Amino acid sequence: MLNHASQSSSFPLSQQLQIDIQERQKRKAFLCLSPDDARVLQSLRPLIEKHLDTIVNDFYHHLLQFEDTRQFLADPELLSRLQQLQKDSLLSLTSGQYDAQHFEERLRVGYAHARLHILPHWYIGAYSLFSQMLTQRIIETWRDDPEKIEQALLALNKIIHLDMTLAIESYMYHYNRQLEEMNTALQEHARLLEEKVRERTAEITTRNKELEAINAIAWATTQKHDLNKVLQDTLEQIFRILSVDWGGIYLLQNEKLVLRTWKGEALPFLQKLQEIDLASQPWVYTTQVCPVWVWGKGRTLQDAGKTVGIQSWCSFPLKARQELIGLILLASRDPQGFPLIQTDLVNTLGQQLGIAIENTQLYTTLQESERNYREMVENSPHIIFRLNARGEMLFVNQTVTQLLGYKPKDFYQDYTLRKRITHPEDWKKFRLETVFQGKRVEDIEIRLRHKQTRRWLWFSLLAYPLRDEHGHVIAAEGVARDITEKKLMEEEMLRSEKLAVVGQLASGLAHEIGTPLGVISGTAELLMMETTDENSRHELKVIVSEAERITMLIQQLLTFARPHTGEMDRIDIHQCLERALRLLEYRFHKEHIRVVKLFQPDLPPVLGVSNQLEQVFLNFLVNAWHA
Repeated sequence: MLNHASQSSSFPLSQQLQIDIQERQKRKAFLCLSPDDARVLQSLRPLIEKHLDTIVNDFYHHLLQFEDTRQFLADPELLSRLQQLQKDSLLSLTSGQYDAQHFEERLRVGYAHARLHILPHWYIGAYSLFSQMLTQRIIETWRDDPEKIEQALLALNKIIHLDMTLAIESYMYHYNRQLEEMNTALQEHARLLEEKVRERTAEITTRNKELEAINAIAWATTQKHDLNKVLQDTLEQIFRILSVDWGGIYLLQNEKLVLRTWKGEALPFLQKLQEIDLASQPWVYTTQVCPVWVWGKGRTLQDAGKTVGIQSWCSFPLKARQELIGLILLASRDPQGFPLIQTDLVNTLGQQLGIAIENTQLYTTLQESERNYREMVENSPHIIFRLNARGEMLFVNQTVTQLLGYKPKDFYQDYTLRKRITHPEDWKKFRLETVFQGKRVEDIEIRLRHKQTRRWLWFSLLAYPLRDEHGHVIAAEGVARDITEKKLMEEEMLRSEKLAVVGQLASGLAHEIGTPLGVISGTAELLMMETTDENSRHELKVIVSEAERITMLIQQLLTFARPHTGEMDRIDIHQCLERALRLLEYRFHKEHIRVVKLFQPDLPPVLGVSNQLEQVFLNFLVNAWHA
């Protein structure tokens, strides 16, 4: 709620709204605003002055909770000034003088709010907020005097309603003025529009035939992408609508204007012109009627043309992007064969043809580019795909068959296939809606199942939004790169690192465990020598046996982890396998994995490095365990 008056008019708003002294008295009488109410309101001034800062601060704190009002109050200096004006306005409620000045100030305040496009509901709501705040203070102050509370609230309600009606009247006045101004502007606009329509109607009538010809050329040039056919059709149209006897179209090739199509009986003459370096003639770059240039030994084109009956001719440059790409040359037996209106028409047709030639060339280039792009896509070692917002496959290249065993049509016919071949744990990794929000996603690793082998293969996804000419996302394009081998290598490296860590831990713990283990084993053996009880001797033997078993396992871990010299030796395959199995024996037992050993008897020793061979067997066993 603002509290400053508009200076939009040089005379009072009350005068514009015809609010004179009789009208003021009538309005106060209608609200029963009496001199007694004025005195009651004057008596409220000390109370309002006491709570003025709190009320105004609370009011603007409330306004700042809403985006619409917060934007308007973003300037700290403006906010401070408005707070002071608001204080003055609240105090004026208790002035007791509700005369012409009071009416004028309230009208100006409402008009200022309307001009600043502050909607009426914000303004009226502000009055409601102040009424609530003042009512609360009045009730708290005179809690023990209900009669005084009633008098104060009635008087406050009357003056607030008076101010509100004046503000709303200002709003209505401002809106009416806007409507009147808009109506005047619309009437003027309508008048000007009528004049322009009359002018345009006359112009359209005179240009109707020309447009028909231009449309015919435009249709021919947009429907056909054979450049020679486009040139022939254009020349046919020119001959149909103009009184032309000979004509030809030249195109710029290797900086020379070369005749590409012609009509009439002057072919030798038109071909002869190619002997002249037409591209070097200044007149070819602008529309010309009967251009003159020297041909041969002082002979002009006019002289040469008359030998074949040419009395008049004109030329029209063909341009694309302001660059010369060709020339239309027309000739007639009539000395006055090319009036201005016809040359303007042919010039327009030439512009259309220039665009058509460029479009045809671009179309040919585009076809070649699309052919190269499709070959590149189809021959890519990666899966390239396109999805709509529902996740349906719009395109996928043939590489999907090589990598996953599915044909592209399998995805087109069954939109659920993409989800069914994706690992359940990976489905939510690729959030299609993120791409349709205009964001790029990359390095998303998912598993897809091969159709025949049913094996899970790892792929890294890159997807990005495909936009139309308006910038709207219409599809998601992406690339799926097979990283299965990379993932297997990473897993193998991780297992190797874990095993290396186990070896390091085993090496470190061997000395810590070895000493107490030796004590346990030695003590058990000593006790076995001293006791004669068979049960005790049996239990002590178990302790010694298990201690030796632990010692053997630790020694195997140390041997496995210890750097090897790499020297070749004769190795018993069965023993090597047994050592590898013993390292995983506890794990297999815990996970209820049964190991069936079918060793080939009488296998001769092999030449190799024992440590490395054990590593190979251990890798095989771990792979089988995790398969």
